[in-house]
Amino acid sequence: MYGQTNCWILPTGEYDLILAFDSPICKSSETTDGVLRKVYDSKEEALADCNTVFICSKKSAYNMAYQGIVPLVSEKSIPTGKSVNSLPEVISFSTISGEKLIGTPLMPPNAYYSKIYTLPMFSISMDKGTGVVSSVPSDSPDDYAAWNDIKSKVGIREKYNIQEDWLLDLVPIIDTPELGTLAGEAVYLKYKIQSQNDSAKLKQAKEEVYKKGFYDGVMISGDFKGMKVSEIKDQAKQKLIDDKNALVYLEPENTVISRTGESCIIALCKQWYIEYGEEKWRKDVYDWVNDEKSFETFYPQVRTSFLEVINWLREWACSRSYGLGTYLPWDTENNQKVLIESLSDSTIYMAYYTICHFFHSDFEGRSKGLMDIPIEYVNDDLFNYVFCLTDEPSEDLIKNIGRGQLDRMRNEFSYFYPLDCRVSGKDLIFNHLTMCLYNHAAIWEDRKDLWPRSFYCNGHVMIDSMKMSKSTGNWITLEDGINEYSADACRIALADAGDTIDDANFCRDIANSAIMRLYSIIQSAQFYVENKDKLRCGSQEMSNSELQTFLKENPNALNALNQADQIFTSEVIRLANEAYNSYKNFAYRDALKYALFEFQLRRDQYRLLCDSNDLFLNTNVLKLFIGKFISL
Repeated sequence: MYGQTNCWILPTGEYDLILAFDSPICKSSETTDGVLRKVYDSKEEALADCNTVFICSKKSAYNMAYQGIVPLVSEKSIPTGKSVNSLPEVISFSTISGEKLIGTPLMPPNAYYSKIYTLPMFSISMDKGTGVVSSVPSDSPDDYAAWNDIKSKVGIREKYNIQEDWLLDLVPIIDTPELGTLAGEAVYLKYKIQSQNDSAKLKQAKEEVYKKGFYDGVMISGDFKGMKVSEIKDQAKQKLIDDKNALVYLEPENTVISRTGESCIIALCKQWYIEYGEEKWRKDVYDWVNDEKSFETFYPQVRTSFLEVINWLREWACSRSYGLGTYLPWDTENNQKVLIESLSDSTIYMAYYTICHFFHSDFEGRSKGLMDIPIEYVNDDLFNYVFCLTDEPSEDLIKNIGRGQLDRMRNEFSYFYPLDCRVSGKDLIFNHLTMCLYNHAAIWEDRKDLWPRSFYCNGHVMIDSMKMSKSTGNWITLEDGINEYSADACRIALADAGDTIDDANFCRDIANSAIMRLYSIIQSAQFYVENKDKLRCGSQEMSNSELQTFLKENPNALNALNQADQIFTSEVIRLANEAYNSYKNFAYRDALKYALFEFQLRRDQYRLLCDSNDLFLNTNVLKLFIGKFISL
């Protein structure tokens, strides 16, 4: 809040005056149903415990009510016809329009100014947050745009009776490389933003200034002066909470509608959490991902996304009360059966893949595997030894399973681990993939040689530049694609669709043209085979493998070929190497360029070069070309 100059409200918004607890209910408080809330039988009882009033939207008040921030009153005390769905309600003393709040003086915590004022902003959503927004125009493009509108447009000031002394000067708080100490103003001018209504430009400007400010910005005022913003974010947040100037408030990221058509809120319930973000644990994972020699992401933006998620990912609810999954392995309150949530239960299953064939031979686990091990012997001791967490197996394990079989499983795991590469969708960076890294770091804390080596993330697939959708008919299954275009044509179209985390575009025209291209290639190969006797042999005819070995062992063998043969052979070998490297780096579009388009182009150039010199094509050189082409 160091750079706060005012507070924003929506002039047309309706705000409630909500009774609130002086301090949020302790999370460990006993509740009747496990939900962090307190319901009073009457308004008078609630007033006896509460002396605080919040000005906020009604929707946000209900989020707060189920997070122990504001009290609820029983439906029994609500006059008939006033209760909504016969559920407890928040206590609202009155409503007030946002316009009437304009000019209200406020005391901001930790700010340069001891008194600021409430001003109008027209882009506020009453369905997001509380409807009241703090303003730091020095480093927020949105805030600067609204601040500048009021400053430069007399009509706004006259309409809302805004006095000039309510509009306070900007306060520099962060020095951001390339943007200076007033980054909000800098990007406003850079993108030629005209007003707070330029939403597209403001979004672009906000992405730039927030990214540069967070990772490279340095505080130049306040308690954390001289420190990077990325380093002090959590500390600044905790200071506000400790000083009782802020509280933790949660709401759905996007609108969530229940099956009954109601808008959902967030409730804090008694829940098991995995404490992602614990500082030492977080630092170990962050350092691993940040080390390009240890961990490969193939694209810089993927690494950046992982680092961002590692910095903000915190407690993750790892259990639920129903659905598919494994039960928690310990007794819970009232002996309630609690399931492990799917994402929390599936982050190191690739370790099990290395040994699963010893336990079962089918996918469902119904048929016995290579070792007939009774289920009662499959326990933590077994996995601790097999997964290299203990040096020696217990005597019971040796007696029940046998040292030889235990060592065989351990050797199998050690042979295949670490995980060389995990390929997955970009949306899983924000949970599953980051959790995979966290849990490998936890299980094999002292064995970094067993941590994942690389993750490749891809975008979603579009068809003809449109989102895949069953409802619109823009939908192709793998089976349908193969039946319509052939497997090879599908591969070509998919490779051409794109490699990065941007959404790939499968183009039907590309798939159709690939069929004709492949047919042309087959015809050319058949022609060469059928007319082999008419082709030229630069030396004794060799098989393709013999020719490659011969060229490798005899670098000067190219001298036995004429100039056209040498040029074409060199290009075939170069393009093959380029294609192999592209495959290695998951750059399939580049691989397609080298292995298909440029391969064919060089073949055509070779044919023209030979024709211009009245030469037949060389049999061995063509064999090299066809062999490499097929292998790629």
